[in-house]
Amino acid sequence: MADAELDREVRIAIARSIKTRGKIPTIATVAADLGKHVAAVDASFGRLADGRVLRSRKGSHEVYAYSPFSAVPTDFFVTAGGRVWFAIDAWDALGIPAALGETGVIETHCADCSESLVVEVEANGDTELQTWTVMQVGVPARDFWKDIDYTESTIQLFRSEEHAERWRDKAKPPATTILPIEQATALANAWYKDKLDPDWRRFTTEEAEALFDELALDPEFWRLS
Repeated sequence: MADAELDREVRIAIARSIKTRGKIPTIATVAADLGKHVAAVDASFGRLADGRVLRSRKGSHEVYAYSPFSAVPTDFFVTAGGRVWFAIDAWDALGIPAALGETGVIETHCADCSESLVVEVEANGDTELQTWTVMQVGVPARDFWKDIDYTESTIQLFRSEEHAERWRDKAKPPATTILPIEQATALANAWYKDKLDPDWRRFTTEEAEALFDELALDPEFWRLS
């Protein structure tokens, strides 16, 4: 079997496990599900990580995150589809309902003042008007993968734009953009709504930039090319 064919089977198996078991599977689990040798599936996980389809744990090819889903507990706690999920950052948390096709409730805290925040998101990305809640991103899109761990640490929810700006003054990220919650959920929905589909593929640069333009995001901050 060609690597590309196996990688597709492995990706679909990961997505199926998320939908049916409610969790990201291990390499051994996927190997058992597909009836493949563990070494071959391990190599496939590595290729999927190289292609930015998933994030590996340090020191192995086991999944750290199959975005928007995190394999480890985080400060972004999402209830959707009768299950509890975790996300690495605010963007991913808002995208979990879209990926599952379910209404979801995101619970976290304001990154500035630590006050609890709760956001309900419909499967189509709609959310109740919450003019006080915003999402801030602290690294320009073209630089996201230079240090993805740092980038994700800057993608946070805040109880207001004032709190986002106060956090920015303390954290001093390289650049920032602030999205109203309705714009943030629309972005997350468009980005992740088909992540668990068999025919999912990553956006091309052109497709991503067209989406950012469609959502009226800051063209300079969100430019990839």
